[in-house]
Amino acid sequence: MSEIKTTRLFNGLRVEEFTNTVTGEIQLKSVNGDLLATSSDKNYSFENKSKFIQLYNNAQRNQNKPVLSDKEFTKEFNNNGRALFDNDRAAVLNNNSNEDNRIAFVAKGIPRIKDPTDGTETNSQGNKTTSEIDGEEEQSQDPDSSTPTTPPETSPNTTIDNRNNVAVRAGAISGETLRYPQYDLSIFGYDYIKIERFKYSPRTAAILAGTNLNELSLTGGDVNQRLSGSALDQIFLPMQPSLSESNSVDWGGDRLNEIQSVAAGLALKGIGDIADKGFVEAFKNLLPGIGSAAENFLTDPNTKYAIAAYFAGQAVGANILSRATGSVLNPNLELLFNGPRLRTFSFNFTFTPRNEKEAETIKQIIRVFKTGMAPATSTSNLFLYTPDIFKLEYIYNAEDINGNTGQPHPYMNKIKPCALTQFNVNYTPSSVYMTYKNGSMTQYTVQMQFAELEPIYQKDQIDSTGTGF
Repeated sequence: MSEIKTTRLFNGLRVEEFTNTVTGEIQLKSVNGDLLATSSDKNYSFENKSKFIQLYNNAQRNQNKPVLSDKEFTKEFNNNGRALFDNDRAAVLNNNSNEDNRIAFVAKGIPRIKDPTDGTETNSQGNKTTSEIDGEEEQSQDPDSSTPTTPPETSPNTTIDNRNNVAVRAGAISGETLRYPQYDLSIFGYDYIKIERFKYSPRTAAILAGTNLNELSLTGGDVNQRLSGSALDQIFLPMQPSLSESNSVDWGGDRLNEIQSVAAGLALKGIGDIADKGFVEAFKNLLPGIGSAAENFLTDPNTKYAIAAYFAGQAVGANILSRATGSVLNPNLELLFNGPRLRTFSFNFTFTPRNEKEAETIKQIIRVFKTGMAPATSTSNLFLYTPDIFKLEYIYNAEDINGNTGQPHPYMNKIKPCALTQFNVNYTPSSVYMTYKNGSMTQYTVQMQFAELEPIYQKDQIDSTGTGF
């Protein structure tokens, strides 16, 4: 069979790839069979660009993400999509083409092809290189062009993280898409959990601009501004047998007896008068109020002795009121709202590698989480910077009316961006040390706990879909 079909999720849009192992051509089609784009070398041509953009924007809307114009879509395809499709094509051709075919593919300049004659490989631009294909090289594109240009000395897709002078790949999604199990779950129609890692973006600009941060946090959706740039990694994991959420807010009992109530009323009146009339006049007006309140208490024969006992107890630090009268002041107990609470989510995964590639993927998944939760240091080691944050989504993989798959689950909760607060790995879950020949453990269990960066507000629930947050 000279044509091999694979499937790729391009920012939530399911694209079917048909790679010809004889000619090296790849065709990109919709799930309905519409031909969207083709490539026989390093360049792509859109066969039905309007349809491609329509399907892509439908997928964006289903994820509550902004739609793209023709120019923006071309930029996204060149900067991120092309690398995904090139990598998938190369994986097919390097494994399913004979040596003569691969020599021809290298001559054509098809990206990521290994030359069987000398072991060299073509890079993202189709040029031969002496290094191994490792997904680290990123392509440089002209945003206004539908075909790639020769990369400059410094790729615009590589930036420097000023927090710790570490090179950050802006298009790292194409290099760090990790799946367990290794097969694309979307191909089989399974639902899955999608986890993306982002650099943390502090609210420096908002603070410098004098923005009211209380107002910012209540806008419902501003939390996504904590996500800096593109995702550094994407991880796809299977659904778990136990998935739940817990929403809570902080309510607490509060007491206010009659004496405190009267005193509080006088204090509020005094503070208001100070604002309106000034301190001296307000104090004069407050004194008659104090006398009036005391007179109301002390002229009542039923409470006169109890009030005296109460203040005597306050003076000596003992409950004289109960001892002397057998009574207590009515506390007027009431449940009052204190504020929201942050939610936490726990996940337990069991990884059982079935081959060497899957063992390597599991190792990389563990490293991504451990690296992401660790704080970065400044160059002088004087400061520590906020660790990376994670975006979690439950993905429903059935086709919608537009033929799209891989959308946020319509009947499960949504999760705001989270910090990874705890990460535990058990390398011997069966209490037996056992490895494969390459050293990989035969099984791993991983426990993760995430905490949302911001609480859930009513506006979030109103504006969300499905069961809300």
